[in-house]
Amino acid sequence: TEEAQITPTTLAQGEELSTDKNSQATLTFINRATLTMQDETTLGLVQTLPSNILIQQDKGSVSYEKYDNTILSIDSLRLLLNTPKTTTIFTVTVANQIVSVSVQKGILTAAFNTLTNRTTVLSIKEGHLYTFNSQTTRGILN
Repeated sequence: TEEAQITPTTLAQGEELSTDKNSQATLTFINRATLTMQDETTLGLVQTLPSNILIQQDKGSVSYEKYDNTILSIDSLRLLLNTPKTTTIFTVTVANQIVSVSVQKGILTAAFNTLTNRTTVLSIKEGHLYTFNSQTTRGILN
């Protein structure tokens, strides 16, 4: 089948985006970040200020590339990911209450509250994979 092309559209803060099976979408925040959504993915544009972007991702897989001083944060099933003000490339995949975060370039800060309300903060460095279980609020860093 032929690839469908959609005319570029301006999106607003508060909108939700979804991809169907065997589809893909790319969101570009001009001069700030590019997000590539794989099939069966849902994203919420919680905040889209010029200096701070907050995305909610509770389903599917997204490749994120953040390339300026904008702060990009991802809220995903009790796990909050935050980029520093440097170029960062990473992938977040959510399936069956598990969030997998793979950092290809740069570093991410991850934070969550345990079931006993203890705050945990850690760094995920380039080349590492962090797997977080949102039901037990426990993670493994590889």
